[in-house]
Amino acid sequence: MVKGHPPLLLKERFSTAAAGLQRQEQLAGALGPERPVLLLAWQAPQALILGHSDTRLPDLPRARSALEAAGWPLLVRRSGGSACPVGPGTLQLALARVAPADFSMDAGYGELAGLLAAVGASYGLAFEVGECATAFCPGRWDIALAGRKLAGLSQRWQQRGNLRLVTTAASLNVSADPHSLAACVETFYRHADAPRPCSPTTLHSLAQAVPEHQVTCAKFLQRLADSLAGGRTSLPSSCSIADQTGATRQEIAL
Repeated sequence: MVKGHPPLLLKERFSTAAAGLQRQEQLAGALGPERPVLLLAWQAPQALILGHSDTRLPDLPRARSALEAAGWPLLVRRSGGSACPVGPGTLQLALARVAPADFSMDAGYGELAGLLAAVGASYGLAFEVGECATAFCPGRWDIALAGRKLAGLSQRWQQRGNLRLVTTAASLNVSADPHSLAACVETFYRHADAPRPCSPTTLHSLAQAVPEHQVTCAKFLQRLADSLAGGRTSLPSSCSIADQTGATRQEIAL
């Protein structure tokens, strides 16, 4: 466990997904010996975040025009994967840390997946890890319920001097409509002349899974705070998650 200040929960809400993605991709820049771990949670209006491979599709300009006309601006992230829709009903999480010499890609993925699983367990849910091949942005660290994708993980490594830095990110569907997310992704690839089916039946949300809890992003974050405070995750003991609405920053000690 990393020694340091008690964990803080800082939630950031942005006016554009571009601003949120920029904040996430700059997160590792604040790491160092005195701050070896940062955990960021953010929300923003809807957008479709592409992987670099998507920028090489046959008709990207036509896809961009179609999606932007429908209210889905396109962004490109520096981590891997393919198109992933985000919006008010989704929660973006980024865990940035200084990686020890023996720290692996799977260790980073497992750390964030374990954090999410601990919150899921508080709802009585047992998350599954493994590729959801017919969902959007499939990957072997997909998180699912009953085979339906709930979250996807991606990762970016950086080197700064003698420090290895890794940021593992998750896009979690808390309450967004799977039909809307699937339609966005299918529309993008169809107009890009690279059709990929994405059925809403391959997607899930926490709100659907436990309707009796009326889950929102705010409620999920409170359970995340409780999980960190109670030591129910393997996350190191020095971390931050950021909360900013407009110019007002709130810090909640766990």
